[in-house]
Amino acid sequence: MGQVWQLASAGGYTIPDDVIFFQAAGCDKCRGIGYHGRTGIYELLEVSQKLRDGFLRCRPIEERQEIAVKEGFHTLAANGIRKAVEGETSIEEVLRVISG
Repeated sequence: MGQVWQLASAGGYTIPDDVIFFQAAGCDKCRGIGYHGRTGIYELLEVSQKLRDGFLRCRPIEERQEIAVKEGFHTLAANGIRKAVEGETSIEEVLRVISG
């Protein structure tokens, strides 16, 4: 699970210390897969002047991501992990989707 904490932190989200991740359990309603319906995970990048400068100067992607996260950006992984923390999905499903 260390990978999950690392992905969340790098993506601008701090997982609460008392987190309990739920596992999907199948039922008749979901046809045994443990999920019903859909929920989106996403990232939205607002390009600030500092970030724009990073793009124009061809700064490394890690540096640009660090700038974006400091300015409030959350990565796709961090958004999915937050939804798993809130019980909207499982961490296994988030990892499956973002690794895909």
